[in-house]
Amino acid sequence: MRPIGWMWMRAGQAAGTTAPSAWPLSLGCPTLLVTTVAAFGAATLPAMVASAQQARAVSTDESVKALDALIRVRELNAAGNSGEAMRVLQLLLTEEGDRLLPDTKDEMLFLPVRRVIHTMLLADPMALERYRQEQEPAAAELLASGRLDEAERTRLLTPSGFEAALRLTQLEAEAGRFESARLILDQLEFHPDRATPAGRSGAATMATLVAACLPRSDQQERAARWARESGAEPAPQPTIEVAAALGAGISPFLSPHAAIPPTIPLDRPLQSVALDPFRRSITDDSMSVSVGVSWVLPTVLGERVFCDDGVGIAAFVAASLSPLWSTRPGEGSARQSLDRRGVPFAMSNSGIPDEPATVAAGWGVLVAATGIPESGGRRGDTRVHALDEATGQLLWSIEPSRLDPQLDGAFVRGSILIEGGVAVIPLRKPTLARRVAALYLAGVDLRSGELRWVRLVGSTGTNPWGRWQGRSDTGLMHEGVVYRADDMGVLGAYESARGRPIWVRLSPNVRSFEQAIYRLPTPPPAWESSVPVAIGPWLFSIEPGTGRTMQIDRAHGAILARRSQTELGDPRYLLASGTRLIAVGETRLATLDAEAFVSSEISLSRNFGEGSPSGRAIVAGDGADARILWPMIEGLAVIPPANPGAESRMQMTSPGNIVIAPDTGASEPVILSAGSDRMQSMLSWDTAGRLLDARMAKRSDDPAPLLTALELFHKVGQTSRAPELADRLL
Repeated sequence: MRPIGWMWMRAGQAAGTTAPSAWPLSLGCPTLLVTTVAAFGAATLPAMVASAQQARAVSTDESVKALDALIRVRELNAAGNSGEAMRVLQLLLTEEGDRLLPDTKDEMLFLPVRRVIHTMLLADPMALERYRQEQEPAAAELLASGRLDEAERTRLLTPSGFEAALRLTQLEAEAGRFESARLILDQLEFHPDRATPAGRSGAATMATLVAACLPRSDQQERAARWARESGAEPAPQPTIEVAAALGAGISPFLSPHAAIPPTIPLDRPLQSVALDPFRRSITDDSMSVSVGVSWVLPTVLGERVFCDDGVGIAAFVAASLSPLWSTRPGEGSARQSLDRRGVPFAMSNSGIPDEPATVAAGWGVLVAATGIPESGGRRGDTRVHALDEATGQLLWSIEPSRLDPQLDGAFVRGSILIEGGVAVIPLRKPTLARRVAALYLAGVDLRSGELRWVRLVGSTGTNPWGRWQGRSDTGLMHEGVVYRADDMGVLGAYESARGRPIWVRLSPNVRSFEQAIYRLPTPPPAWESSVPVAIGPWLFSIEPGTGRTMQIDRAHGAILARRSQTELGDPRYLLASGTRLIAVGETRLATLDAEAFVSSEISLSRNFGEGSPSGRAIVAGDGADARILWPMIEGLAVIPPANPGAESRMQMTSPGNIVIAPDTGASEPVILSAGSDRMQSMLSWDTAGRLLDARMAKRSDDPAPLLTALELFHKVGQTSRAPELADRLL
C-alpha cells in the first residue's frame, strides 16, 4: 500500500494529481491538494512544524497533538505498519477533529483536523479503502444505536457514516434547521458512497429537499446535477414556505433596508420614547452612562421594535412606539449593582459604552445581554436573557461564565446571533494572572439556554490595565456560518449549528492591546462596530492593525487581495449595496466594485468633518434606487453608492442609529431612529391615522390604542376626533 500523505499543496504542484472542480468545505478546497509523504519529502515536514511553532502575536485552537500524530503516521507507513497508522488517524478524528492545523502554504491560515484527514484519505484510494473496511463495523454500531451525530462526526467516510449524514440532513431540514442540513450534505460531494447507485439516489433526494428549503441558485443547481448523476430526470423543485417566525429581525447591522419614501417628514417625528432608564430606575449612580452616546441599535420584527438598554429589553409598536411590554431581568436583585466583569484597573472611560446594545430575534425568541459594555469589559448584570417575542416572558437567563469551565470569567463582547434554533454568543475572557485575553464563541439552545458547543477562536497576551480591545467587533451570520473578526488579530468561520470551524485566519500585523494606564483614549463610537461583509463568494473584513480591507475566499479562508487603509479613507466598518463595497470612515466614506476589487476605481464622498456622524450608516433600497443613509448631527446624509459625491440632505430631528421597519401593515415603511436618550418614529400622518384606526378596531377592549390615538391626534392638531375617542375610552 502506498504511504498515506497529508501535506496540502497548490493545484498543479503535485505531479500526477488532479483536483476536483469543487471541493466541499469539509473535504478539501479547490486550491489545496494532498500528496503522499514520499513525494512530500522529509525536508518539508519539519518546515510545517516550525511554521506552527513560529511566535505569533495571536494564537488559535491549534492541535499540537495532531501535528505530532501526523509525523507518527508517516513513520508508521514507512515501517509498513499501515494498520496502526489508521488507528492513529481515527483517534485524531474522534478526539481532535474540530481543532486546527496550519496550512503549509499560508502560515496564517488554519484548517480543521477533520478536514485535513478527510482530504488525505480521499487522495489515496488504497488507504481510503482500508480505512473504510476497518472503521465500518464501529460506524455501523453507532448507526444502529441511533448515535447519528457521532457516526457522522467521527466516521463520515464509511458507508454507515454516509447513511448517518443523509439521515441527519433530513432530520435537520424537518426541524427547520435548513442551513445545518445543507452544511451536512455539502460533505458528500466527493464521498465514495455517492459513486454507488443507491448512494447517488439517496443523496439526490436529500439535495432536492434542501433546495426546496433553501431556494437559492447554488442549491437548485446541485439538486439538478445530483439528480442527473443518479439517472433521474431533474424534476421541478417545490419551494417550502418558511414561517415568518423563523426569520431574523432587521437591525442597523443588516442591509439593505427598505427605501425611504420622500413623503415621510423626517423633521417631525410622529412619536418618541425615552432610552435613558438608568437614572430613573436605578439608585446606584455607578450604572449611569454618559450623555450623547448613541449606543442602542433597535431591532425590528414585523410590526414591533425591540430595544436593549443595558438594564432590560422593551417592545414597542414600530409605527406609534406604543409600549407593548418591558422586562428587566435583574431588577431588585444583587446583579443590578456594580459588577465590573472584565473591566480593567484603569476606569478612565467609565460610563462610555464602547459596544452597541442589540437584540437578536428569531424563531419567536429574543436574546439579549444586559450590562454596560465599557473599557473593554462589562458592568452591571452580565447575564444573557431569552424572552418570548410576543409577550416578553422570560424563558431563561444564563451567566455565560458558568456554561463551561473554560469560560470561567468570560463576558459578552459583541452582538448575539441566531440561526437554526441556536443562539451564538461571543465571549471575551481576560485572565489577569496569565495576562492573556481570549475570544470564545458559545452556541446555546434557543429554547432552553443549554450549552451545545463552545470554541476558542483566538487568544493574545495583554496587560492587566488599559483596554482589552481597540475596536468593537460583531460577527456576521450568513448561510448558517458565523464569520467573526476580532481586534486581537483573528478572523474565523464556524458552523452555527455545531460550532465546527471551517477556517481560521490570523493577522500578521496586530495593534497591541497594551495602552498606557493614564492615557486611555476615548473609545470609538459604539455604532462603529466592525462586521465582516459577504458579497458573492467573498468575505470582506478590515484587517486589525493595518486597517487594510481584505478580500477573502469565503469557503476556504484564503486572502485574495487587499486594499490599503489610505485608499479607502481609513475605514471603521464596511457595508454592501449589491456588488458595491462601502467603506465607512470617521468622517467620509469610499465605495468600489467588489467584483473588481483589485482594479476598481474608488469613489469618495466629501469630508463631513470631525464629530459630524451621529449614528451608524445603513443602505436603504437596492439596485439603482439604493442610497446610503448616514445620520449626521445636522441631518441625514443621503448618498448614492455608485456616486458618493452626489450627496443630498434630508432634515431630521436628532438623528441616531436608524432602522427601517418595512412590514407594519402600512402602505409605507416606518423610519426609527435611536439617539443618545430617545427613540423616535417617523411616518406620514395619513398613514399613521389609518394604522391607529385599524388597531383600535382590532383591539376594541384595549384602552392602550385609544390613549395612543388621543396623544397623537392632539400632537398633530387633529382635535376634532378627541371627544369621540374620549367617550370610547370612558
